[in-house]
Amino acid sequence: MDKISDKVSRRGVMSAGVPAYFPDLAFAFKLFHSEVLVLADDLPFRVQSAVHRGRIKSAEGLQWLTVPVLQRGREGQLIRDVRIAGDHDWRRRHWKALSVNYRPSPFFEYYADFFEELYRREWIWLMDLNLALLEYLMKALGIRRRILRSSQMGLPVGSVSERLLAMLDVCGCGAYLSEDLHQKSLDEHLFVAQIRELLYIHYQPLPYPQLFGDFEGGVSVFDLIFQRGPESRHQFRLPLPVVRRVGGG
Repeated sequence: MDKISDKVSRRGVMSAGVPAYFPDLAFAFKLFHSEVLVLADDLPFRVQSAVHRGRIKSAEGLQWLTVPVLQRGREGQLIRDVRIAGDHDWRRRHWKALSVNYRPSPFFEYYADFFEELYRREWIWLMDLNLALLEYLMKALGIRRRILRSSQMGLPVGSVSERLLAMLDVCGCGAYLSEDLHQKSLDEHLFVAQIRELLYIHYQPLPYPQLFGDFEGGVSVFDLIFQRGPESRHQFRLPLPVVRRVGGG
């Protein structure tokens, strides 16, 4: 287990977020610095969200890869219930986009077999696809983290903060890792009252060599993986950029 950071809860750090298709660098950073990641799959699905799309870098600039999903008659469906549409061509398009744009990358061939096989499979549930990519991301980064799904945690109905505190109880963690842009959405008094710690971080990706011009930080973490291979983990081995700390007892 990598050292999480100095002076954080000895009971462990938890982060949470929606299960992303092609997670971005900020998602990977929080994953790296947490002992537990909760995937919020009991939230309503949002079209054009990270749940079913991600960005890669191409010769034409940033490019979205979007997984088509069934939507008609499914308004308000939860993320856990989202089924992939029967458009088999999306798999061919995504694999072609990766192979065309990343084949010149130093480590593309090192990981190509996994992605080629991934896009040969006929996926039904979006969650299954996203979990397969998350598991492979952890393998590529050489880390092991406990992954939980919020839909399987028996969480009570309540506010965002109440749900997060319930997650911490289930996980046995003492601290919640959050990006600082969410400060106004959390009830800090509840965390203090329950002797839980809030760690607000401001993450900015460190530049690394990329194809196609200047560094772009708003890409999937797999862009980094293809460029740096097994050394990608060092991109996240930084002191935790805590800008504000609340509670903890």
